[in-house]
Amino acid sequence: MTCLWSQLFATASGQRLTLNVLEMDHEPGVSGKLEIYDGQSQHYPRLITYDIINGTLPMGVTSSFHYMYVKFSWNVPHNQHCPSLPDCIKFTVLVDSAPGIFGLFVLTYKI
Repeated sequence: MTCLWSQLFATASGQRLTLNVLEMDHEPGVSGKLEIYDGQSQHYPRLITYDIINGTLPMGVTSSFHYMYVKFSWNVPHNQHCPSLPDCIKFTVLVDSAPGIFGLFVLTYKI
């Protein structure tokens, strides 16, 4: 079963957004990825794609202007039982704006 979730982040005009991955985990047989776009939707240039890989903390990414669109897609086999993670996959990201700390978003997503 493939699923999709997305979130638009925005800050004040003239600011830029930075996304940092703080945590990534998944159960065996489960896969997922984060796609980060430099604008208001997936129709803007893609900045980076992160595969959800246990224990990795990939390099952060910064937008060119005051919008950042994050798309998360994942695949869980039908009737999958996940013994360690109740939701089979999770990640935590920190999104903040530069310069300064105008907007601060911490997002933890578990499915």
